Amino acid sequence: MALERRTLVHRSKRGACTTGRPGDRGDGLGTISSRAPPTRTGRCSTQPAARCALGGSCTRRCEKHLQQLDGLVDRGAVLTLWERVASTRPWSGPLLWIHGDLHPGNLLVSGGRLSAVIDFGDLAAGDPATDLSVAWMLLPPPARSTFRASARGAFDPIDDDTWMRARGWALALGLAYLASSRDDAVLAALGRATIDAALNDTPE
Repeated sequence: MALERRTLVHRSKRGACTTGRPGDRGDGLGTISSRAPPTRTGRCSTQPAARCALGGSCTRRCEKHLQQLDGLVDRGAVLTLWERVASTRPWSGPLLWIHGDLHPGNLLVSGGRLSAVIDFGDLAAGDPATDLSVAWMLLPPPARSTFRASARGAFDPIDDDTWMRARGWALALGLAYLASSRDDAVLAALGRATIDAALNDTPE
């Protein structure tokens, strides 16, 4: 009998995914996050998104999206969070493997459990915060803490600046999804849910 396989994007229409087994979207999801640097960075793609320090062109794109979404999002709250994100230290560690497009539409589930990650077209080396942003696209607050702890392990925890940059990436991507959704109701819902999760994040 064929296994049920679907992307998680359909489970995000009304916000963070809360069905299935929470551990799969915490510690299970954390195991796919980047850990080891590529062995030969000279042959590895470093996509603009992977190198971006959430300033400069990233800030300009967010400002453009805010203009497009005038009246649809809380501009003051977005700018306040963005200032916090911009004040963080940039990634200073080795370039790590990142998926580069890790969102619910590229995660497959089978039997209620995470079974695969697809679409490696943006695979690159860079700041791991890029991929960690999926926590705000998909997980409720308690599972984000589990995800953060499992993504790197007890002896190499994710530092606060990296976690804040990841939250910034979630905000930036949420704005981009919503601004480009047009008549795509699923993408619009994912964008809104991600923006709300990033703006209203509460530490566990």
